[in-house]
Amino acid sequence: MFKFIARTKTPIIVGRICSQWLFTVVNIVIFTVVSSLLFRQPIFPLLSAIMVIAFIALLPVFLSFLWIGSLPYRQESVSPIFTILVFILIYLTKFSLKEGNMFVLEWLNPAVFILYLSKLVWTFEHNWNGELIYQLLLTILVYVFIGVISYRRINVIPKIGINERE
Repeated sequence: MFKFIARTKTPIIVGRICSQWLFTVVNIVIFTVVSSLLFRQPIFPLLSAIMVIAFIALLPVFLSFLWIGSLPYRQESVSPIFTILVFILIYLTKFSLKEGNMFVLEWLNPAVFILYLSKLVWTFEHNWNGELIYQLLLTILVYVFIGVISYRRINVIPKIGINERE
């Protein structure tokens, strides 16, 4: 209903980013604290590294998925397909674990992006990898480019399904 009241997409997208970031942070904090206590790991270094990763990764990954909103279908119609797609992307990440750096096609997989960003943040003090930093920055630029193009194509009123409501 908010989409039809606001008649603009900016508050909708900013609201989604804020709500997803908050949801992500709450889940990460709970999971990290519980798993740190269970496995007797240091809580605060893990939480600080995870917060850095969440702060850096959320906006580019969210922007990379804006193309879903630019599709000419209602979100309810394509949502199950993209839920399955998330599991496929996570499964494909296991093939990236064998390599030291990201390949070009892996850049489009947000799970691989977050994996390598996590490796970089966790080992940054001990292993400064300039090539990986360059690849991650390039990936962020690609995600932002996808997001900007998709943002322009998103329509507040759905393109398909208008006749179904009448």
